[in-house]
Amino acid sequence: MRQIFVLFCCIFLLTFGKPVTQNADGDTEALCKSCEVLVDLFRGLWGSATIEDCSYELMIYVCQAMNVADHFVCKGLVSDFNETFKYVVKEVLKDPSEACGIVIKGCNGSFPIDTATWFLPIPEGKPPHKDPILPEKGKPILRVLHLSDLHIDNEYIIGAEAKCGEMMCCRPAGDNNAGFKAKATIQVPAGKWGTYGSCDSPYWLVEDLMKHISATHKDLDYVVVSGDLESHADWGYTREGHQEKVRNVTRLMKKYLPGINIYFAQGNHESVPLD
Repeated sequence: MRQIFVLFCCIFLLTFGKPVTQNADGDTEALCKSCEVLVDLFRGLWGSATIEDCSYELMIYVCQAMNVADHFVCKGLVSDFNETFKYVVKEVLKDPSEACGIVIKGCNGSFPIDTATWFLPIPEGKPPHKDPILPEKGKPILRVLHLSDLHIDNEYIIGAEAKCGEMMCCRPAGDNNAGFKAKATIQVPAGKWGTYGSCDSPYWLVEDLMKHISATHKDLDYVVVSGDLESHADWGYTREGHQEKVRNVTRLMKKYLPGINIYFAQGNHESVPLD
């Protein structure tokens, strides 16, 4: 029963997974009615143990079938955002006509999701912009080091493929499925100090950066670190891994910038899951 229902869900999503345009009004109306019946049925089942159990497998399947990402990425992201997905689907299914209007052009409540402009009202009352007043020459100044978006990848490998076709490169191939085959030859090898493209920073690059700052800027008053220490491999985020990364970077900065106040802020990559 579980496998059959997963198959039904996948067929439904793959059929109505993107905006559909129909030429004949009769065809559009029939398609909309069929869609609403399916959505209504799906809504009636949503929240039951069957759907709760299958939603994880369903989204992994859809993620792969629509080529959103590789299997290991889909599995990690769905695991992180499964509860969010279930909430969004529950809200969308409240109105079958609106749900079908999102994916089928011409249905009641049709909404061009791929071209729509979203409006976000901003509260009024913002004060007018004023240019900052620069201090007079000879006045005391502060020397501040600002570090941001280091995105350290502990799995960075010198010589690994930098154009691997995955969401993250310059690291071991993440997909361990039997069907995955690594490239026989490296097209663009990852450099020692980083590589432009879908690669993050190797740890030794950040340490060398701190050595240089320590040797050439001995007059710093304080340091601001505005987050995003983690790599972009967000499908593998863990609370413990993030905590260790923060401790590691903190120790590194204390080692090379002793006696200097360091102020940390969190970035969107510090949370588990992402954002």
